[in-house]
Amino acid sequence: MNKPKKNDTVPPKGSPCESATLEASATTSSKHQTAVTEIRNRILRGDYTTRDENSDRRQIMVEGKDGLAEELKLGAVSIRRALVELQIEGLVSIEPHSGSYVKTVGDEELRQLWRTRTALEEFFVTTIARSLTSTESSKKLGEASEINQKLAKLIRKDFSSEYSSSLANKVIQFDVDFHNKIADAAGFPLLHEELVRVRNRIRLGAGPAKMTTEYLRQVVADHETILETLKPRKGTWIADVVEARLAMTSHLRKAAMRLQLTHRIRPTSNSMNDPVWDLPSTVATDRKRRSAMFMFRILCEVLAASLLSEQDVQHRLQLPTAICTQMSEIARECAEHISGAISPDLRARFISLDIQFHCTLAYISGLTFLSEAVQYSWHNIHDDATRNLDAKRMATVAAEHQKILNALLYFAANSDEPGGESEIIKLLIAHLTGAAKYMPADDDCSVNEELVQWFVDKCTSHRAK
Repeated sequence: MNKPKKNDTVPPKGSPCESATLEASATTSSKHQTAVTEIRNRILRGDYTTRDENSDRRQIMVEGKDGLAEELKLGAVSIRRALVELQIEGLVSIEPHSGSYVKTVGDEELRQLWRTRTALEEFFVTTIARSLTSTESSKKLGEASEINQKLAKLIRKDFSSEYSSSLANKVIQFDVDFHNKIADAAGFPLLHEELVRVRNRIRLGAGPAKMTTEYLRQVVADHETILETLKPRKGTWIADVVEARLAMTSHLRKAAMRLQLTHRIRPTSNSMNDPVWDLPSTVATDRKRRSAMFMFRILCEVLAASLLSEQDVQHRLQLPTAICTQMSEIARECAEHISGAISPDLRARFISLDIQFHCTLAYISGLTFLSEAVQYSWHNIHDDATRNLDAKRMATVAAEHQKILNALLYFAANSDEPGGESEIIKLLIAHLTGAAKYMPADDDCSVNEELVQWFVDKCTSHRAK
């Protein structure tokens, strides 16, 4: 390896020259970031207007009297490097021998961008709602709440119907920071980066919003609703996934209406599959319908059990087996407690594991939507705060889960032995109907045995042929 000569420009380690080189590099990086941030903010605020009455193109001048280099007191090279980065973000179009322009966003692209944002933000809140509460996610949600409170303070002041430019920038930044904290709490940094890019393109396509007091009140209220749905349900360690998704979707739907984007992002066909417009805003809770929801849950789980009995699922049962083991350990710990009292944390953890066990079995059946169907019905049936649970009942639930798992494992290893499907379904139905006896009397979660038997016959008849 050739050693550097004395006249080579390699500063000795720790020398003043090396320090000066690092400082210059840091300064250059700082100038570049300043340029990127400032130009991005100007584009998203709508500062650039058309310079040609025959064209709707908005040019970004680099040099000259009105150029960014002069205005920002930065070199033209730093400005051009910043524009290249913004081109990658999809905000700028650089054309050789012509200039740099603010990119336009057509209706079809805007519709796809809005769908993408909806999918990402729904994923974030669903992930948070399904996960056991962690210190990091709780911290991020707490920071999101603080940001929303700061936004609320702005609208308590006596402002005119329309906000000043500087105040509008603060409002937008609070809104952006809130959604960033939600994304951070989910723990997917790469998807968070994608959300930032998509959101900026939407802001570019939508144009500046007219901020009014009523507008901001709706935003603050929506944010508060989202945070409320992400709190653990009573007696559990998970939130209501359906409510969290609908809260976010409803917020984005109202945001589109406030920005007057409805006509641009709503599909022209009546396909009823749009994630923004074709979902309800809230889940209806009617105690009279709980019996129907309980029957729906039984049918979903019977179908899942039928599918599982037809497949070699030994390798898929590791997770439900681990869940069942944890439930047994909690039941044992509660039984060994002298006073017989169950701590709220253990009770909450057991209920959360119970939900996860049934949802996991539904998921590994292959019809993954059954997992959400089971969880949806659970949240509309159970009031976990009044659920009757003691150490004996916990042990019974864990033991019944283990019987179902044992049957699945046995018949997966002995697929030629007849009666496997019927035995697995029989154990599952007995477990679910037994659970109905422990529900509050006014829930009326009675089981229509004829309907269940009819459905079981439909699920198993193909094997008899």
